Amino acid sequence: MSVELARHYAINLICFSFCINMLCRIICYTDSMKPNQQLYSYPRIGVAVIVTHQQKVLFGKRNPADGGIVWQLPGGWIELGESPEKTARREVAEETGLELNGPRVVGLTSNEFSDQSHSISLYFEAECASPELINNREPGKCEQWFWKYWEEIEGNLYLPLQLLKNTDYRPFLSDKGGIYVSF
Repeated sequence: MSVELARHYAINLICFSFCINMLCRIICYTDSMKPNQQLYSYPRIGVAVIVTHQQKVLFGKRNPADGGIVWQLPGGWIELGESPEKTARREVAEETGLELNGPRVVGLTSNEFSDQSHSISLYFEAECASPELINNREPGKCEQWFWKYWEEIEGNLYLPLQLLKNTDYRPFLSDKGGIYVSF
């Protein structure tokens, strides 16, 4: 499959999923939900950002409810009427206080956490404008942010990050084209 065809396929899939996501948000009524039931009966679309600076990537040390440590990237859900790029910029600013230079799409994963929880992640890579301004703005979700080499982080990864790392994606090479996909 050509790079252009893969990019076209990925963008169409994202747009279709986004439209279904928004339509179902309007129609769904959540009062009848059972405990631990996913709010949506279809995958939600999230954005994760590979924030780079001096050949390193920004990783968050997440504190999951069940204990332990899980490594993650900054990111979150696309909001109604918001473009994926705007989501990437907003989420990085909300979580870290950082601004991005030139975010570009580099990957897509289908994240099946369980038979009741499924999301799709769209990945952006972007250089951070002023790394010295980093500030953990959501300490309840992330213990701390660290600049690390991509290869340094191997174990205890948040599922979407693990799926991206299972592809051939490597930061700082994405200007060569291509979108890395894991389905």
